[in-house]
Amino acid sequence: MDETLSTLEYATRARSIQTRPELNARTTRTALLSEYIAENLRLREDLKVTRSRNGVYLSPEQMQKMDQDYANAVTEKDKIKAQYDLAKSENQSVQEQLEQNSAVLARKEEEARAAKAEVERLRKLNSNLQSDLDEAVERRKEAEEQRRSYQRNGQTLNHVAEGFKGLMKQGVEELDQLHNVIEKGVADAKVNCDLIDRMGTAIQESMTTIGAQTRTFKAAQDQFATDLVSMLQRTWTEQEKAGKVALTELLGEMDELRDKLLGIAHQQGEIRDDGARIAAELTSIKKAITQASKKRHHELKASIESILTGVSSQLQEFDRETTSSVVNATQIAEEMSKDVASLVDGAKDQLSTFQTQVIARIQEERRMLDVERTQLNEVRAQERMRAKAAHDAFVANLQQAAQHYTQASLESYERLAAETETSLANRDDMLKQTEQHQEAFVQPLQQQLAAMGDCGGGSMEQVLTSLQTVESNSAKLNSGVDQVFQDFRARTLEPSDRQVAADCKQMEAEITNTADFAVRTATSSAKALTELALEMQTDIETIRVYGKSSLSTATDAIKELTDSVSKQTRSQSNDCIQYAHDWDTRSRSLLAETTKLSAARTHAQGIPVRRKYLFPETWETIPQVSPTSQFPNYTFSVQGLPQPPAAGPSLSTPRATGGWDGEFLVPALPVTPRRRAGRKTGVGLTPSAF
Repeated sequence: MDETLSTLEYATRARSIQTRPELNARTTRTALLSEYIAENLRLREDLKVTRSRNGVYLSPEQMQKMDQDYANAVTEKDKIKAQYDLAKSENQSVQEQLEQNSAVLARKEEEARAAKAEVERLRKLNSNLQSDLDEAVERRKEAEEQRRSYQRNGQTLNHVAEGFKGLMKQGVEELDQLHNVIEKGVADAKVNCDLIDRMGTAIQESMTTIGAQTRTFKAAQDQFATDLVSMLQRTWTEQEKAGKVALTELLGEMDELRDKLLGIAHQQGEIRDDGARIAAELTSIKKAITQASKKRHHELKASIESILTGVSSQLQEFDRETTSSVVNATQIAEEMSKDVASLVDGAKDQLSTFQTQVIARIQEERRMLDVERTQLNEVRAQERMRAKAAHDAFVANLQQAAQHYTQASLESYERLAAETETSLANRDDMLKQTEQHQEAFVQPLQQQLAAMGDCGGGSMEQVLTSLQTVESNSAKLNSGVDQVFQDFRARTLEPSDRQVAADCKQMEAEITNTADFAVRTATSSAKALTELALEMQTDIETIRVYGKSSLSTATDAIKELTDSVSKQTRSQSNDCIQYAHDWDTRSRSLLAETTKLSAARTHAQGIPVRRKYLFPETWETIPQVSPTSQFPNYTFSVQGLPQPPAAGPSLSTPRATGGWDGEFLVPALPVTPRRRAGRKTGVGLTPSAF
């Protein structure tokens, strides 16, 4: 028992073992056991020390490791502090450098703002000058265009440009007087812009009128299409109603016919029952059965013939009614097609009337466009005359400005020459004063030398001393004179010479720049005038082409609209005619199908049963069959009466009751399955039983 329990415990522990995969696992049992033992001992020591009063126990290795970690941490802290100090110093230096750079940057920004302001001022000045120049160029372009428009002597555009360039070169120094001319050019440009705006407004109004007419026409077309569709829908609805009524009547007649046929079937069932009763009576009395069978045979034949005659007459009446209904539907379809044709003719008349109105409107628009073109040509001629007058005034002002500028330049040169002569006269006066001072200074020395020569008895040393004194005084005088002359030259002559040279250079530079600017302006003006002339010619051609294209576009749009309306009307009329033909074809097909159905119902060989069996139209003679072939399971006696077999009739032979006397047959009714399309399998009775 104990062994069994221990075995079960061991098995339970073995089943409870859950092995888990381990990366680089130590698979040796000894190593794992030694690690577990060492860990257990260490934990025991720690637990023992923890429970004692001295606190936590740390082994020497652990304490050494903690000291080493602390030392490493202190070292790392010192390194980090040193790095922090270094970074702080670098940051401070960078901050100082940044402040310096900020100051420099602020100064540079201030200089940049000043330079930018100066550049902006110069740019504005340049833009103003450029705008003035552009306006002058525009004005000159207009003048060039006007001049080109009035040249009829066969000169080319290049000759005209060269002529204007020559005029511009002749008036190269009149740039200060262009403002008035530019204002006149701006006024003329405004007049031209107003003219173009008026023309654009007129064109826009024309396009708006055409668009309104197009929308009106489209609305009329939509209304016509809506009326036509509604009429067709009404016609279709009436036709559908008429067809439904005819179909309802037809179905009602068919139901009545089925009811009658059902009555006939019931009558035939009653006849069969009577025949069965007669056959039962024939089993008792042969003579009575023979007489009754003959009489009943003739009566049954007469009754069946009368019934079939009535059915045939009813079917003929039904065919006549169906034919009359189809004829009426055909007449209605023909009348509808006539109405549709009349509607199509009316739509065509309306379309032709609308086309006439559109053509008249287009002609009116063309006449208005011709009138506007004439007015535009008149305004253009007036503008050309005004531009020519402005050009003449511009040339006169240019010549006047050139003369004024030349006179001002001569006056400035005369003022400069007068100032130069004044400075030269001052220099001569100073030289004369210097010579007078030198003579006044030398004269006492000469007097002393003369006195010494007169004396003649002085000692040599005195003479030498006097000579040295005179020489030193003379040197001082010469140095003083040189210093005075150099000071005068530095203070007066050199600045005056530099000023004169600078004024001359500035004057030459201004003259050169003015000449270059005038030449460039004249060249660019001539080029701009040429381009403006070409652009104006292109604009005129563009306006002409745009007017033609707008008119042609409107004409094409109206034509396409009328064509689309006519096509839609034709297609709708064709659809109506096709619908009438389809209705006629459908009516005829319905008539044919009805005829076929009636023929099938009258000529098929079957017994009438509601919705399941066909019926014969008429029987000229009752079909005769052999009793042995009809009743193989029966035997006949000498009297001709069938006797049931010993084993009895087969269960598979349905309704196998009947008799035979050699003349009359009370048939068994064999049941044959028949399948009709779309209906369940029913039971059909064939006439082979009779």
